[in-house]
This record gives sequence, C-alpha cells and structure tokens, in this order.
Amino acid sequence: MKRNLKNIIIDYLHQYGKLKNNDAVELLDVSLSTVRRLMIELEEQNLVTRIHGGVQLNGDVSRYLFSEKELKNANQKIAIADFAANNLIDDQDVIYLDSGTTIKQLALAISRNLLSDNLKELTVITNSLANMEILNDFCEVILIGGIYREKRKDFAGFATERFLECFNYQKAFFGADGFDISTGYSGNDPLTASINETVKARTSCKHVLIDSSKFNTIGFVSYASVADIDILITDENITAEKRSQLEENNIKYYAVEL
Repeated sequence: MKRNLKNIIIDYLHQYGKLKNNDAVELLDVSLSTVRRLMIELEEQNLVTRIHGGVQLNGDVSRYLFSEKELKNANQKIAIADFAANNLIDDQDVIYLDSGTTIKQLALAISRNLLSDNLKELTVITNSLANMEILNDFCEVILIGGIYREKRKDFAGFATERFLECFNYQKAFFGADGFDISTGYSGNDPLTASINETVKARTSCKHVLIDSSKFNTIGFVSYASVADIDILITDENITAEKRSQLEENNIKYYAVEL
C-alpha cells in the first residue's frame, strides 16, 4: 500500500508542483505521521524536496508536468471528478475513460475510492497512459495502444479505434473542449473526437464531465449531440440561463457544489 500512496503523491505533484502535509492527510486519508514518513522516503529517493510544511517536485522530475491546460479551473475539475467517482460508478462496472485533463482527475478520484475499498472490482478501458499509471495498482486496466502522443499522454489513430471496437462498455466518461446546445459536445483534437465517437456507439450510459467555462464554446469538431449523452456533470458556476437551456432540452445534468 505504501508504494500506491507514493504514486498518488507523485501524480498530484506532477499536476500542481507542491503538496502541503495537511493536504496530503486529506488526499490519502492517513495520519500526519504517515504522510511525513512518506515524504521522507520520497526525498531519500530523490523524487521530491521537502519545503516548509510539505514537499515539491525536484527539478529533474518537474519537467514532466502536464500542460497549463491541466491547471486551468483545477478546483472545478476536481469537484466534478469527485462527484462522478462517488455517485456514478459502481462495483464491478466496466468503464471507459478518455484522455482529457478532467477525466484524469476522475481517475485519481477512482483510485482513492478503490484504495479505501469504497469501490471494488472495477475494469477500466482507456487510451490514456496517464490514467493507466494512476489506476493500474488498484484495478484491472486495459490500455489501448496505437500512435503514442507525448503531449497528450495518450494513444490514437486507426489501430486504437479498431481495438476499441472489440469491447462493449457499461459506462463511458468523456471530456470536451466545448459545449453548445446546437453543436453538442466538441473538441479541438479530431483524433480524440473520432475515438469518442467509436466508444459512444458501444456504450450503454454515456457521461460528459466539463467545467462551466466550456459552455457556449464550440470546438473544432463535434463528437456527440446533446441527445447522444445520458448525463452531463458540470459545476455550480453555470448561469441560470444555461440551466434553463439544459432543462428545456431535457438534458440530465448535475451542477456540483464547489
């Protein structure tokens, strides 16, 4: 278990650079003394440097930080992901996770639930190397190969889609770069949009996780209409007008408190 806890710490640091001890207690659900011991061991492995009240990534490690996009609206993404993990995923589910930054937060939330035995016997299918690294110690993960894209930490292309066609999914969780009533859910990467279309066609219950800043934004290519998605999860910052639009179009949604 100790190695798994370290993985969670390092993954958090890859996103945010620093982690306070008190925040680590909440993140890992362990005692402060356990957190301090883990931090010391990570420092001895030359992975982190201890600072006042916490740790930060060493310079050689921090070069692997994701793009600034992952940090944008981070609090909203975490809240949305926590809600989805706690309310929309059940024991023994077979789920697909796409490779977006909000879905990576969902993978982290799922890993915490698996670690605490709040979730059991989950099977995850994903084209995201980042998601696989988070979840591989906690549940069965099927990593879909193809052309590896370092900047997105995922696999895409013809081979990826052919492999995805081999499975049927109980639930799928997608992100999006934009959402508009008329154009539906869209993204700026055509390969990811094509992958999502492939998975969507083979999934019983389809979810999209987006923070409120994505509303009334239209990405380069649409991958789903409003009718294609069963549940939309966003944050409470959506306006009353947007809530009315969702309700008028019979879109089931959750606006998560922050």
